[in-house]
Amino acid sequence: MKFDINKRLIYAYEFSDKHVYVGLTYNIKKRNNEHLRMNINNKSCVYKHIINSGLSPNLIVVTDYMRTEEACLKEGEILNNYKTNNWIILNISKTGSPGGQKDYWSKNELIKEALKYKTKNEFQQK
Repeated sequence: MKFDINKRLIYAYEFSDKHVYVGLTYNIKKRNNEHLRMNINNKSCVYKHIINSGLSPNLIVVTDYMRTEEACLKEGEILNNYKTNNWIILNISKTGSPGGQKDYWSKNELIKEALKYKTKNEFQQK
């Protein structure tokens, strides 16, 4: 499946104890894996609440994919709806940030970036 990094959908993780996390992503499958990855270094609010509460969340896809700018605004509206309905919000960061970036570089992008450095080691470090 090809993803459009210029579009996002909004999702929510709802827990039975009325805790919720609202987010947006260009790749829901990847983002779901990031939230649920079972390892000590996972800093996801969703993962931490799973560990602390012992509960499993329900992943709700709230919207279809839409332009990123529109999704950033809509995310705040959806979060406020949860607040209005007395949900406990797990989000730490303010809504409205598009989040994830593309996972790949084109050959030309790589060449352009690599030319900024004098050695292979410097390129890898930076």
